[in-house]
Amino acid sequence: MNQNVLKISVILISCLLLAGFAAASNTTQSKDDAKVVSALAKPNVTAINPTSGKIGETVAFTITGANFSKTSKVYLENESDRDAKNINAKDVTSNSTSTLTGSFDIPTGTDAGTWIVNVKDNGQTSASKVKFTISK
Repeated sequence: MNQNVLKISVILISCLLLAGFAAASNTTQSKDDAKVVSALAKPNVTAINPTSGKIGETVAFTITGANFSKTSKVYLENESDRDAKNINAKDVTSNSTSTLTGSFDIPTGTDAGTWIVNVKDNGQTSASKVKFTISK
């Protein structure tokens, strides 16, 4: 191999390695970068208030958690009958990445019992253990 080609190859590899190490060691992150990261993270539900409602009522709620956005969708899923129709929230608003507000219209004919609170965003659904009780 030509000596000049070998020298250039070694220099090029060294520069690429140094650039990679410099990029990896740069741990500063702007607020805009953090917003992009949290927008792509899986939503996490930690609480809902109130925790119950009655069939036939409209219940305004506040959900707390993490990784929420303006495109978050909220729904209740029947814990004991996963084939039952979900109850979708309406007028969902993201007040921050950790708070959602909205309301559920609980239709007549809905099964009373425990329902799981779910948030869907960016194609990902929360793995929520937070429950909402529907009574007669």
